[in-house]
Amino acid sequence: ATEAALKAEMQKRFHRAFKTRNSRHFVIVYDTSDAFAAQRGGSLEKAYEGFMDYFAMNHVRPRFLKKRLVVILFEHREDYLTYARETEHADMGWAEGYYSQFTNRTAFYDDASDPDVLAVDGKLDDARTRLKDLGTQIADARGHGDLALANQLSVERNRLADTLGRVDNRVGNVVGMLNTMKTAHEAAHQLSFNTGIQKRFVDYPLWFSEGLACCFEFEDRSALRGPTVINPGRLIVLKEAIAKHKLVPIDEFIRAPRPKTTDDEQLSILYAEGWGLFHYLYRTDRSGLEKFLQIYDGKKPEVEIPMDEQVRIFHECFGDDVDALNTRFVAYLKTLPVRMP
Repeated sequence: ATEAALKAEMQKRFHRAFKTRNSRHFVIVYDTSDAFAAQRGGSLEKAYEGFMDYFAMNHVRPRFLKKRLVVILFEHREDYLTYARETEHADMGWAEGYYSQFTNRTAFYDDASDPDVLAVDGKLDDARTRLKDLGTQIADARGHGDLALANQLSVERNRLADTLGRVDNRVGNVVGMLNTMKTAHEAAHQLSFNTGIQKRFVDYPLWFSEGLACCFEFEDRSALRGPTVINPGRLIVLKEAIAKHKLVPIDEFIRAPRPKTTDDEQLSILYAEGWGLFHYLYRTDRSGLEKFLQIYDGKKPEVEIPMDEQVRIFHECFGDDVDALNTRFVAYLKTLPVRMP
């Protein structure tokens, strides 16, 4: 019944057929290729396994899901933006995917349709056209007996073909990695609000919610994914922020509102520092993190928590000496090695 309703809804919205498929804990509605949807299903399940393992604490434990969670995959970014405007009444152009507490769904698009990727693809298409033209010119030169020109053009063609192959492969790898990271990030949000780790519509601090989700973006070489795993993409941003004195002290960071700007650098540092702080607290003060979760679980939904109260809760859980905590936090970040996959 859920699948039929989803298909009917998407047919009405976009005037074309969508497919559905089930993984163990998710129902996916999509207009992408079957292979892409299957890959996302695998990533969603890996995020589920890591999430259920890492949040089985002393007093806080995730509940098992009573039904599959809904995930919507779009092949094209424009359809994703249209869906977000109609359901969230918001421009989600700054985000590659999102989890909605209102619909309790996750939605995202294939990064192959991202404008930056399409721009690169356009340049690659130009290179492919040039490669084809060189082939024609080489054949003409040989037909006229001009072997010197044919050899010269062949050298150019071989170099271009080699470069094109390497760049094409690299772009494909990057797009695949971005899709996987995005899937796990949004799945972590969705799981957190559906297993009882977080409560829907409670006013959680931005650093906490985004830091938690960022912890599931990267899978290490042991196939582990979660708060103890170093996220190299976020760590690089943190190390650069420290070097440029742009890392926000914790006392200011926990007070930071959701940014109204879509400045890429500001958002990048915000998400990276959220990951870093959650990762650090999980490793060094898990009891404080568990207490933090329990306090917020007692808060009423749809009631704004004043900033002074948010800061008081942070102090209650992690100590009053935030300056000392910040010193330890920065020192810890500096010791972490960056190991890219």
